[in-house]
Amino acid sequence: GRVTDVSASQITVTDAQGEALSYGVTASTIIRAPTTATAANLVKGASVTVTGTTSGAGIVARSVLITAA
Repeated sequence: GRVTDVSASQITVTDAQGEALSYGVTASTIIRAPTTATAANLVKGASVTVTGTTSGAGIVARSVLITAA
Protein backbone atom coordinates (compact mmCIF):
# COMPACT_ATOMS: atom_id res chain seq x y z
CA GLY A 1 0.00 0.00 0.00
CA ARG A 2 0.87 3.67 0.13
CA VAL A 3 1.59 5.74 3.21
CA THR A 4 -1.23 8.26 3.43
CA ASP A 5 -0.46 9.73 6.85
CA VAL A 6 2.58 9.67 9.10
CA SER A 7 3.45 10.90 12.58
CA ALA A 8 6.24 10.19 15.05
CA SER A 9 4.41 7.15 16.42
CA GLN A 10 2.02 5.99 13.68
CA ILE A 11 1.61 5.48 9.95
CA THR A 12 -1.55 4.99 7.95
CA VAL A 13 -1.31 2.79 4.87
CA THR A 14 -4.01 2.65 2.18
CA ASP A 15 -4.16 -0.44 -0.03
CA ALA A 16 -5.16 -0.72 -3.70
CA GLN A 17 -8.80 -1.26 -2.70
CA GLY A 18 -8.85 1.99 -0.73
CA GLU A 19 -8.84 0.40 2.73
CA ALA A 20 -6.78 2.35 5.26
CA LEU A 21 -5.05 0.73 8.25
CA SER A 22 -3.11 2.57 10.93
CA TYR A 23 -0.02 1.01 12.47
CA GLY A 24 1.83 2.08 15.58
CA VAL A 25 5.55 2.60 14.98
CA THR A 26 7.78 1.87 17.97
CA ALA A 27 11.49 1.66 18.67
CA SER A 28 11.27 -2.07 17.94
CA THR A 29 9.68 -1.61 14.50
CA ILE A 30 12.14 -2.77 11.84
CA ILE A 31 12.19 -0.45 8.83
CA ARG A 32 13.86 -1.71 5.67
CA ALA A 33 14.41 -0.39 2.16
CA PRO A 34 16.78 -1.17 -0.71
CA THR A 35 19.22 1.01 1.25
CA THR A 36 19.45 1.78 4.97
CA ALA A 37 16.22 3.29 6.27
CA THR A 38 14.77 4.75 9.45
CA ALA A 39 11.37 6.04 10.52
CA ALA A 40 12.34 9.36 8.88
CA ASN A 41 11.99 7.58 5.51
CA LEU A 42 8.29 6.92 6.18
CA VAL A 43 6.74 9.78 4.25
CA LYS A 44 3.37 10.32 2.61
CA GLY A 45 3.27 8.65 -0.78
CA ALA A 46 5.91 6.02 0.02
CA SER A 47 5.08 2.52 -1.21
CA VAL A 48 5.35 0.04 1.68
CA THR A 49 4.65 -3.50 2.80
CA VAL A 50 3.82 -3.73 6.50
CA THR A 51 3.62 -6.72 8.83
CA GLY A 52 2.05 -6.10 12.20
CA THR A 53 0.57 -7.58 15.33
CA THR A 54 -2.48 -6.55 17.30
CA SER A 55 -1.81 -4.70 20.51
CA GLY A 56 -4.78 -3.70 22.60
CA ALA A 57 -7.19 -1.88 20.30
CA GLY A 58 -4.57 -1.17 17.62
CA ILE A 59 -1.95 -2.71 15.36
CA VAL A 60 1.79 -2.30 15.94
CA ALA A 61 4.07 -2.55 12.92
CA ARG A 62 6.68 -5.28 13.37
CA SER A 63 8.38 -4.43 10.11
CA VAL A 64 7.97 -1.94 7.29
CA LEU A 65 9.55 -2.55 3.88
CA ILE A 66 9.79 0.60 1.77
CA THR A 67 9.56 -0.46 -1.87
CA ALA A 68 10.16 1.38 -5.13
CA ALA A 69 7.25 3.60 -6.13
